[in-house]
Amino acid sequence: RRRAAVAGVSVVALAATTFTVIDTDDDRSTVESDVASPVVATPYDWTVVSPNSGLGYSSDSAIVGSSVYRLSTAPGPADDGRAYPAGSHLYRSDDGTEWSEVALPDGLQASALGASDGALYAIGTAPAGGDARELVVAASTDGAATWSNLALPADVADLERRFPNQISIGQPSIAAIDAEHLVATVSVAARPDIEALVPEIDASGGWELTPEGVTLYEHDECVEVECAEAARGVASGDSEPQSVVAMREAGEPKVKATYSWDELGLDPELRELIDGRTYVYASTDGASFAPVEVPGAPAGGAAQVSVSDAGFHLYTSPAADGTTTSVVHSADGTTWTEAGSFPGWVQAAGELAGRPAVAISGAESTTVRVGQPDGTWTTLDLLAAVDGDSSADWIGEVDFGPLGVLATVFGESVHDTFVVHSDGTSVSAIRIADHIDDVEGVVTGVDVTADALMVRVADEIDGDPTTPPGQQVLVGTPR
Repeated sequence: RRRAAVAGVSVVALAATTFTVIDTDDDRSTVESDVASPVVATPYDWTVVSPNSGLGYSSDSAIVGSSVYRLSTAPGPADDGRAYPAGSHLYRSDDGTEWSEVALPDGLQASALGASDGALYAIGTAPAGGDARELVVAASTDGAATWSNLALPADVADLERRFPNQISIGQPSIAAIDAEHLVATVSVAARPDIEALVPEIDASGGWELTPEGVTLYEHDECVEVECAEAARGVASGDSEPQSVVAMREAGEPKVKATYSWDELGLDPELRELIDGRTYVYASTDGASFAPVEVPGAPAGGAAQVSVSDAGFHLYTSPAADGTTTSVVHSADGTTWTEAGSFPGWVQAAGELAGRPAVAISGAESTTVRVGQPDGTWTTLDLLAAVDGDSSADWIGEVDFGPLGVLATVFGESVHDTFVVHSDGTSVSAIRIADHIDDVEGVVTGVDVTADALMVRVADEIDGDPTTPPGQQVLVGTPR
């Protein structure tokens, strides 16, 4: 992918929304069905809680018994825009609003969680000697008080030792059917040192990697102030500033030069990793993992594995071209078959009413695909719940859990931000501003637990680093 300088009112209606069914035959054709997605009034009672110890921006979650666990990049609430300390932190909550930090194993940089049969699993990387990292899966059966490591092959560490500073490790993922049957994945991709390969060329304008070679671009015209303004707009859901719109509409960046990997003399093994590779490991004893073969040689830009009543589903998107997500299925984690493909990039995966479900991020927005017993996939139209009611048209964070799927939908401002929920049969939405008075902050995360829906909203940044930012949690409980 190109390296660049830019870093509710309840809706009561019946939508004639059409599900798209993905045919999993070889031609990957798409057909339309006449299944409608009903939009209903929210079946939840919504209240607002102001926690004493809220959770800041976070990534993956897992539910063990009555407790929810989440990874966060910083301890405590989001902190007024200051830099987060390195490393991940694990938090536990018994009500979804108040959070306390619990320990991860020493050295583990965890990036995903899983759970099954009362066990909590954390997967990530840890130092493996020198500049190498190894993939680590740790398990705890006592609420993260103690941990034990499960044995894994050393593929990642071996790659980094052979190609120091030229391997990118994606976010690992883990899922478990029970205490014995687990699947762990990690995606790796080659990130050649372009400036070392082409020392006579100024590569400050960015570049794009392809399986054939590298394309260098002229320096981007985006100045720091405009880029920062664009980044803030994307994060808050605001519309793009006009200066950035003008630059984007001016056309694609100008190509400075192109080089083939043959011209640059790139190692053949690195060439094969330009689109990345996803390593898949299965455990059948709950103690150790072994590599398994997956059809189609899955690429390694991003990967998510999840569990439903049908077993495991693995979703992979390539590194250099994230326009297609491939899907494979396994009943036990050891034998896999192809199960379809979608345009876009895998964002999150889980289950919906016992069926496999995945959020796919595309050029226009994010869609949720739901697997059916006959092997087809339907598209769950979350935006139908806000159609005609606002300017909200961009799906942000998505979380799957026991009560269904929960997603944020952004409009032109924070006052036009919705929370959309589906249990797999209907869709409902609320506007956050209708429940939180004078909302000026940002949504920092959503959670779906066994008995509630949670939406974390940080108060507006006050600029005072001596005071922690406030937080309000919008809690939905079934009526």
